[in-house]
This record gives sequence, structure tokens and C-alpha cells, in this order.
Amino acid sequence: MSLEHHLIGELYDVRKYTVLKSAEEMRSLLLTISRTLEEEPLAVHVHEFEPYGLSSFLLMDRGYVAIHTWPEHSYACANVVSYEKEDWCWKTFDVVASLLEPGSRTALVVKSGVGLRGPLDS
Repeated sequence: MSLEHHLIGELYDVRKYTVLKSAEEMRSLLLTISRTLEEEPLAVHVHEFEPYGLSSFLLMDRGYVAIHTWPEHSYACANVVSYEKEDWCWKTFDVVASLLEPGSRTALVVKSGVGLRGPLDS
């Protein structure tokens, strides 16, 4: 059993290129993710870098999504963390990918807290 699942995903040749460089479009994308997952957004933040690129964050009850973009390379990295189940990470990453439309993508999951024992464990 693990306490947290952290999916690290890469999206190459992103077709929805304008989202990678527009804070307004990224904020809209994050809200679309939460609606698609039928989750209430608890916090949404988008930071715009100069000369370009974004780091964005969406917090929900079951976990969060952080998307970092390099529009000059049509590339985005998505970090999806679930506090419950690994399949939530994959489902959420699929939603992100469907909205950004990458030419290709890769992902892996890192599990934390595996085998952790605390004072309440016997």
C-alpha cells in the first residue's frame, strides 16, 4: 500500500500550442479538467514566465495537477498526484492529454509511503 501516487508525464508536439503560452487559456484548461473529473477546484494558480512558459496548478480533493510548459518546444510536463488511487492519476493524465493533443506522450508513476508504518500500526 502507498500513501500517494505521483505520475510524471511528458507531452511532446502539443497541438493545442496556444494553451502552452497563455495564462488565460491554461486557467480555462485547468477548470475544464476539474469539470471533466467532476471535482471541485479547491485552488487554481497559473504563473507566467518571461519570455515565455507557464507553471500551473490545480488542487482538488483527490489530488492535484501541475502543468509546466515550454511553448518554444511545443512541450509540457504534467505532474499528477493522487492521495488515494493510482488509477486516478492515469485518468487525470488522459484528460490532460486529450485537451492538449500531444503528438506523443510518456508517463510513469512513483509511489510514496510504501510500507510506511506509524504509531497506530500494530
